[in-house]
Amino acid sequence: WDLPATVRAAVGTTRAGVEGFRQSHLDAVATRELMGPGDQLVAFQEVQAASLAGVDVDRAGDFVERVLGPLAEAPEELRQTVRTWLANDCNVAATARALHVHRNTAVNRLDTAAALVPGGLSGRAVDVGLALELLRWPAT
Repeated sequence: WDLPATVRAAVGTTRAGVEGFRQSHLDAVATRELMGPGDQLVAFQEVQAASLAGVDVDRAGDFVERVLGPLAEAPEELRQTVRTWLANDCNVAATARALHVHRNTAVNRLDTAAALVPGGLSGRAVDVGLALELLRWPAT
């Protein structure tokens, strides 16, 4: 989408009937509440895990700290690499392609990120992915 800089939109889900319209509106409101100042178009599907898990903001913040450790404060490039790796079923070659970087660059970033995460990345896709989403879409 090529939207003018002044346009911001939060998109709810598609559901049938009056109750569906009401729920779609509530989803759009939840999405808007999670949007950052630079976000222009965000769909509820992008934020639904963070919306659900972020209901208790204090516990969500504690979860992010415990799961990500120093990765939470590391450069965004490392967190984006891990998010992309998870989205590509932990496939390094697909991650490198998606990020438009050399495979070795992706491997180095993932190794750096794994060293920052308490317990590493292996076998922790759900927790790490959820923590990254909570960090990406912080409840305000």
